[in-house]
Amino acid sequence: MVSFKESIMKTARDRKDLLGSTVLKRIAHVVDLVAADEAYHRKCHKKFLHKPSKYVTTGGPESREVIIAVNEICSFLEENSDECQFRLSELMDRITGCVNYLSIYL
Repeated sequence: MVSFKESIMKTARDRKDLLGSTVLKRIAHVVDLVAADEAYHRKCHKKFLHKPSKYVTTGGPESREVIIAVNEICSFLEENSDECQFRLSELMDRITGCVNYLSIYL
């Protein structure tokens, strides 16, 4: 029968990441995790049990149009910071205007 500590250590080794190695270092010399009062938060436990992706996504190539559109939306939100809600159509209008500008002048 696999002990609780062995199970945690196996999961940590299988992760092959910083979180796994950190957990291994913390519990390596503890004989009985329950007696040592090792505790975890629910959110941390879920994160630990979730297998990390084998593939790292870094995003696509930068798009000048997207950067300009995002900056336009950010400016709009800053200028209207007294409001706390915006319709999606308002934000889309800002992007559409920006895209139309780009297609005409760039």
